[in-house]
Amino acid sequence: MLTTEPPQIVLEQPAACAEGNAAKSLFSRAVATSPAPEAGWSVHVRIEKTPSGLTATGEMFDARSLPVANRIFESPGTTCAPLAKAIGVWSSLVLDDQPSTPAEPAKVAAPVVAAEVPWLPTPPPEEKASPEQYLFLRHPEASARSLEIGAATFIMDGLGTGGMFGGAIFGVAELGGGFFLRPALAVGQSIGDVVHDAQGASLFAGRAEFALTWRLR
Repeated sequence: MLTTEPPQIVLEQPAACAEGNAAKSLFSRAVATSPAPEAGWSVHVRIEKTPSGLTATGEMFDARSLPVANRIFESPGTTCAPLAKAIGVWSSLVLDDQPSTPAEPAKVAAPVVAAEVPWLPTPPPEEKASPEQYLFLRHPEASARSLEIGAATFIMDGLGTGGMFGGAIFGVAELGGGFFLRPALAVGQSIGDVVHDAQGASLFAGRAEFALTWRLR
C-alpha cells in the first residue's frame, strides 16, 4: 500500500497575509490533493512583504527532514490566495516526480475527504425513506406522529325520546406502527316531547376505537 497523506504545511509569518489566521488553511487545502511518497513529508512556506506585494518561499522536505526542492513566488497585493494556489501546483509537480515508497499499513493516513477540497462539489445527503413507502405507516421520530382533533353536531330521532340534538368532539392519534386511536365524546338534549317524562332527556356517549392501517401494494 502507498500512503495518501499530503505533506504537512508549516507556515511562517502568516500575519503578512490579508487572510490572517485563515492563511494556513489556504495553503493546507492547496496541497491536500497531492500525496507524498511516504508519511512525514512537509512544505515550509515563508511569507514576506515587498514594496510591490508579497513573496512566498516554499521549501519541501522529505520524511528524514532532507531538502527536496525550493521555489520563490511573487504576487501583488496583500492576499495570499494566489500564492497558495502557486504553492499547491508546484508541490504537485515536485511530488509527481518522486519515487513512491511503500508505507507501513499501521501508518497509512486516512484518504483526503472530497468535502475538504473547495473546488469539488459536496456529496448530497442521504435521503430518508418516506413513511408511506412502508407496508405499515412508520415515523422514525415520535414528534412526527399525527394528531387530529375535530368537532361535529348531530340530530336524531327515536321511539320514546322524540328528537334529540347535540354535539360531539373526536380525535385521531397515531400510536406508531400503523396503529391509530380514535376516541369520541357526544352530548345531546331532547328537543321534542318525551313519553312519561316532562323534563326531557339527555344523552352522554363515549367511544374509543383502535385501527390499523397499511398501504396496498
